[in-house]
Amino acid sequence: RNKKRPRDTRVSQQDRLCSFISRGLKCKFESCYYNHDALDYLSRKPPDLGDNCYQYSVYGWCTNGIMCRFGKNHIDYTTGKNLIRS
Repeated sequence: RNKKRPRDTRVSQQDRLCSFISRGLKCKFESCYYNHDALDYLSRKPPDLGDNCYQYSVYGWCTNGIMCRFGKNHIDYTTGKNLIRS
């Protein structure tokens, strides 16, 4: 069947951001394999898929944090923080 089809490349664990860091928390694991530098992650992050994040426009904050692929309007690229609308 589809056994010889080309596979998508996987992102290495060092290129992924730790989920605790993306939410603005401290990582609780000592041997965590994921990246803990938010600014480094943002510099290597793939381009956003769109300009407007639905969750941010409706709720005022995004649950995906700085890993959001529509985060141009709620990510501060100088500090690496996820913005929350008040």
